[in-house]
Amino acid sequence: VVACRAALEEMTRERVPLDWAMAQMNLGTVLWSLGERESGTKQLEEAMVAFRAALEETTRERMPLDWAKAQMNLGNVLVVLGGREPGTERLEEAVTAYRAALEECTRECAPLDWAMVQMNLGSALVTLGGDEPGTARLEEAVAAYLAAFEEWTQERVPLGWAMIQLNLSEALIVLADRTNDGGMVGNAIQHCEAGLKVFHEVNHTPYAVVAADILGKAKILQEHLKENQ
Repeated sequence: VVACRAALEEMTRERVPLDWAMAQMNLGTVLWSLGERESGTKQLEEAMVAFRAALEETTRERMPLDWAKAQMNLGNVLVVLGGREPGTERLEEAVTAYRAALEECTRECAPLDWAMVQMNLGSALVTLGGDEPGTARLEEAVAAYLAAFEEWTQERVPLGWAMIQLNLSEALIVLADRTNDGGMVGNAIQHCEAGLKVFHEVNHTPYAVVAADILGKAKILQEHLKENQ
């Protein structure tokens, strides 16, 4: 952080605007990393400010892919902030940032990055959907996860593919609970089991534990829906 701030004292916006924007991006990335490890929001708020500053010079017209990356990074910070602050404002802003990123970070131009943004968008939508009535956000999240599958295949990105399986299963569980859809919870179980299988194969115990917990909740819901048919 000290080095990044020192660089900004030399690379001023007036003198070298694009280098200044890149330094802001670097500062934001470091602050974001630090902020995720801390319980407060100060570092994350500073990261958000840095990414927004970078977007002032790294414009869509001038540098479309760098602009999209800055939008994606901004969205990531806003999601973490949204999890630590009351209300949904930060998460709403994160969804807006991710959707903006997808306008330039297209499947044709950067397929793996496009899939990552889709997954992050899905996660933000699930969080929003879980805190509000209805199913619209959750359905949008499912669509985003399914889109991510198109590029994050099991062969190409096995752990990423497994993570999407897990995230998708969580979205489907909430949807199934709200709509009393036994078939949907069955799909959630299949997706969760697929992800769990990969985590076991690569000996990724932390994710395997999370997957097993989600699977257990899905099976409890499945039994509940059967009993109330």
